[in-house]
Amino acid sequence: MTPDHNITSTLAALDYYTHTKQVIIKDLSEVLGCEQDDIFYSWCFRKFKQHGELVKLDYIYFFHGYECDIRSKDKSQYIRIDFGPGGRIDTFSEWGLYNFVVSFKSQNSALLSLHEYLIKTVETRSRSETSNNSERDILSELIDYMKKDGYLYQAFYEPLNYENKLNFPVDEIKYFDEAVSNRLIISTD
Repeated sequence: MTPDHNITSTLAALDYYTHTKQVIIKDLSEVLGCEQDDIFYSWCFRKFKQHGELVKLDYIYFFHGYECDIRSKDKSQYIRIDFGPGGRIDTFSEWGLYNFVVSFKSQNSALLSLHEYLIKTVETRSRSETSNNSERDILSELIDYMKKDGYLYQAFYEPLNYENKLNFPVDEIKYFDEAVSNRLIISTD
């Protein structure tokens, strides 16, 4: 099976992943008492606790680095918010996408299709003893292929209008934005 076969399901999986993060971020914003666009910067400046509960959704959250991991209390579902420049949440990492696919595959056909592709490819490669034979390795190859073909790109740092962020030091905001400018995003072209 060529990577072309799974581009559509991967793009649909990414769309579902972004939508799920948008639902979660609304509740997180309420719990933290800050605007959705300010969550990333508020975390970087340690304006709230590192972990807590999203009671409405029965999830727990844990901020670390430039990310926030969100898990269901029974640990069956995992969502990573890999913040991007400007606090955007439509960015992602391979790690976050992989864990989302594995934990939500029963809720979305695109996630299930992508997960089945990863498993089948691992099985095929295991028989032929190819070195890259984990599901995450296969996903990484698929993402690299999609970047080369223009489906995905890095959320490069672009100077923003920082006037709206006057409660944070501008130089440090720029630093944080540059630090996450390597995160991936779906191309709109």
